[in-house]
Amino acid sequence: MSNANSFASVNISVTPLPTTETIALFPGRSADTTRANSMLGLDNDLLQGGHFDGRPFRIVLAGQAVASASENLTFAVYLNNSTNTNLTTFTNDIKICTGTTIATGAAGTVAFYYSAVGIWNAKYTPTTAATTGRFAFYPEVVQFYSISGTSAVSAVTPTIGNSGTAITTTAAACQFYVTTLTGTADTTSACSLDFHLDQI
Repeated sequence: MSNANSFASVNISVTPLPTTETIALFPGRSADTTRANSMLGLDNDLLQGGHFDGRPFRIVLAGQAVASASENLTFAVYLNNSTNTNLTTFTNDIKICTGTTIATGAAGTVAFYYSAVGIWNAKYTPTTAATTGRFAFYPEVVQFYSISGTSAVSAVTPTIGNSGTAITTTAAACQFYVTTLTGTADTTSACSLDFHLDQI
């Protein structure tokens, strides 16, 4: 859960889970058809002022999902690095961490935890603060535990997101969102998500 080191956090509920990968909407935004109000962001002033330069932060997604029977679920965390505005198009966005498909098992309930470390590197000129820079992301762990008695740690390969392309420090470029997906339509499926960004 979020803690004293969290600088952005939200609790999200999704029901039913979608059969097309879709951004999880924040509380009170269930009628939205755009992502603008369902992302956690880094403050532009902090990024441009160098506060985050070279200082790691952790991106955490944890939660529990339920379904009427065995379902295959997928969760992912993205950096919103594009001009996409809708809830189902992810072209050029950067998938920071995801795991293998999670099988809820016969009990239909599963708990899970995803985390990744991010580092921001601003680009300075001699006279002005940075307005562009690069992120690097290193997935740490993707773990899930099925109430039916099985557990697993998904294989995670460290990756560098956007290592070769500068991005602007706009709200759209420095915000993160979560997607959910189920393999089979299930009107009783639901998940509760704790999504937060922590300084470390």
